Amino acid sequence: MQAGFARRDITPPLGSAMAGWCTRDLARGCDHVLDPLYVRLLALEHAGERALLVAFDLLFLGRELSDRLKGALGSRFDLAPRQILLNASHNHAGPADGGYGFAVFDRPDPLDLDAIVEATLAAAEEAMGALQEVTITAGVGRSQVPVCRRRADAAGCFHNAPNLAGFVYDKLPVCRLESRAGETVALLFSIASHPTIVYGHGISADYPGAAAGAVDAWLGHPAAIFLQGCGADSKPRQQISGEDWITADQALAVLAGETLAAEVIDVCGRLRPVEPALRTALTEVDWPLQPALNREEYAAQLTGNRNDLKQRSLALQVERLDRGQTLTDSAPLLVQGIQLGEGLRLVAIEGEPCAPFAHQAEGFFGAGVTFPLGYSNGTGLYLVTTQQLAEGGYEPESYWEYLFPAPPRAGFEHPLAEALVKLSEAGIA
Repeated sequence: MQAGFARRDITPPLGSAMAGWCTRDLARGCDHVLDPLYVRLLALEHAGERALLVAFDLLFLGRELSDRLKGALGSRFDLAPRQILLNASHNHAGPADGGYGFAVFDRPDPLDLDAIVEATLAAAEEAMGALQEVTITAGVGRSQVPVCRRRADAAGCFHNAPNLAGFVYDKLPVCRLESRAGETVALLFSIASHPTIVYGHGISADYPGAAAGAVDAWLGHPAAIFLQGCGADSKPRQQISGEDWITADQALAVLAGETLAAEVIDVCGRLRPVEPALRTALTEVDWPLQPALNREEYAAQLTGNRNDLKQRSLALQVERLDRGQTLTDSAPLLVQGIQLGEGLRLVAIEGEPCAPFAHQAEGFFGAGVTFPLGYSNGTGLYLVTTQQLAEGGYEPESYWEYLFPAPPRAGFEHPLAEALVKLSEAGIA
């Protein structure tokens, strides 16, 4: 297999709109930079197949921007969408790119989006030009960073609060690609946990950026690529303060990142050789929604407050109906598979998948090393299980944040199972 790595700075200019915290995002744009944001890209080629793995220090990559990026990369390098995996770290201290929240209504500066596309193309050019023969090693460890954020109170109501005994995906898959000279070309690693430590108007890559930087320092050069996993219902352990979460300064994000980096370095001492085998596949599944309300039922909830995201979402449903549109009865979601070697694969899900779906993807493929990823190729919505839907709480009830007219009918288990079968039939193993 041949591989090449590159990264480019995508730190936005001061004053740019931010995304991740609605109240903060409405107040004003960013006014300082705590650490740079990057797009990191790995180009791969083997036995006539090619692929690009692209990781961004961003909150989301909405379908619009994802399609634009895949179109630009595909046109430049003759690649199909299935050959390009786009993953956002889900960083809450970065710029708005139009894929979520108020940025859907109040569009980001087109020049900021142009800069992201141009940086990605430049990274791809460099990585493709640096292709060299590599060997692959991979393995799986455990991370102490993720903690469940769904906690029930005495009445059985679920809240966004630390739950040390809660269900979480704590596995830490690692993949290292090394040149014939023994230099690390790229080092992929993933955990499942929200980067929500840094709050305020400073740009930061939060703990994923700190982790990648610490791994790069250990390697002696840039090569680390953090990929966000199925972390919809998880936050970093370092963010716990008593019975609640805290938002803090950059120092706490660095602490979480350095903790993760130390875990990655430890796993690197136990990696095993993998026989290269590059395959790519992409499918779309529909997640059925409950019946939508009628126009009068949506309109009755309106207060006219345009600074409330739920109000904007409700008003959008009314406007759609007034224009004669039919409200959607399902959420279309992309699921992508990229196999890097025998028993080594990435499964990338559009949306915010909760921890059980990482276990479902891993269990489907069985032996080997699986990178179960969320936040890929689009925004989607919170992906919850049937049990979580019955329990309630933030994740099952926040469909309106993603501008859908109604909650899901049942959990995402069945659509994901359908997608995994399709990936397997396309050669992902």
